[in-house]
Amino acid sequence: THTPTRTPTITPTPTHTPTTAPGCPGDYAGDTFAAATDIIADNEYTAYLCPSGDEDWFKFNVMTDQQITLQLYDLPADYDLQLYSPANIMLVDGQQSGTTGEQVFHKATTDGAYRARVYGPSGAASATGYKLRLLLSDPPTPTHTPTPACVPDDYEANDDADHAYNMG
Repeated sequence: THTPTRTPTITPTPTHTPTTAPGCPGDYAGDTFAAATDIIADNEYTAYLCPSGDEDWFKFNVMTDQQITLQLYDLPADYDLQLYSPANIMLVDGQQSGTTGEQVFHKATTDGAYRARVYGPSGAASATGYKLRLLLSDPPTPTHTPTPACVPDDYEANDDADHAYNMG
């Protein structure tokens, strides 16, 4: 007799393919704190908040005592800018109204990957890009603090009561 043998069939797991909403340009910016897009200082980045409800996250490394300046400008709609610590704590919230550009400033208190969040309050969005720029002060330079040399002390032989120097 013939016994049928079962051969396992591998079913591929569907993978998420990002899609762009109709009318929205492709956007490389991360949409969450964890998925933030790396940026470097002194470069201008163009990104898009589209469709409504989109938000963009950017990540950059900072050393303690560096001054962080974030500039958000050429806004096509009312967008806001926030700065987050490496521990995902909001540090600065710039909330200019309308299409007025925003700047936020912060002196880093710890080393790590800080984040910038750009979002449209009340769902503001546009297929026209905005611009973001990161400026960082130079990292602090360790300074040598010289240890003062000891001045000769004629009374050093008196380190115990038996050898105390008579002061009077």
